[in-house]
Amino acid sequence: MGDIMLRICSVILVLLIPQAVLSYENGMLNLSVPTGLEEGQAEFVVGHRFYGKIAEEPLDTFFGMDMGANVRIGLRVALREKLELGVSHIRLQKEYVVGLRYAYVVPDRLRSQAAVQFFSFKPGIEERKQGLFTQLTLQSTPVLKRVTPVVNFGYDSYEGSAGMGFGLDVGLLEHLSLIGEYFPVLGGDGEVDCFAFGLGLRTYGHRFMVLLGNSSEIGTRRLMLGTNARDLYFGFNIGRLLLE
Repeated sequence: MGDIMLRICSVILVLLIPQAVLSYENGMLNLSVPTGLEEGQAEFVVGHRFYGKIAEEPLDTFFGMDMGANVRIGLRVALREKLELGVSHIRLQKEYVVGLRYAYVVPDRLRSQAAVQFFSFKPGIEERKQGLFTQLTLQSTPVLKRVTPVVNFGYDSYEGSAGMGFGLDVGLLEHLSLIGEYFPVLGGDGEVDCFAFGLGLRTYGHRFMVLLGNSSEIGTRRLMLGTNARDLYFGFNIGRLLLE
């Protein structure tokens, strides 16, 4: 099923490619960053987190990538400058998310963003559950022109708990970055802090990321709840910028 969804997403990305598209804001593996979309622009995103452990029978499972995957498909649209609408679907627990984000920029110092999301998911055979996730994002200007810190603060109304995540984007080359994220457990059922690290490549209108992490969950809200896993899993993100 994961392979089929990946092929469908790849076809959609190819069909949606316009003739001339410029690069856009740096992104993180799971953390949110303040929107850099201009009014009328949109981004189509795909996130993939494999379920297989990379060190468990790696040759038989192709480092865990033959064991299925959690997949996120999303679209975010700039309704006006700094105001963004986002919708997404996450395969795990059949989750749907709709949210609004508004960014505020202090020139040459700080970029920030306030967001609220409504989410609905189905845990196993239980009825659907709903809640609101409110989030504050802070991102400084690059330190030494290469290192960009990001912090997310969030509150999950369903879990009744607050959480946070830290991240660093370290520029290696003009369009290539080393990215790391860490989510200390402040609430939720997880006993182990989540983390992820990987590489991000930005090209004209595309964003590609490959990563390793200790969770197959996707996004700040899920990862701030922690995990019980102590293994590593492969994953990747693909983003495609669309013009008005």
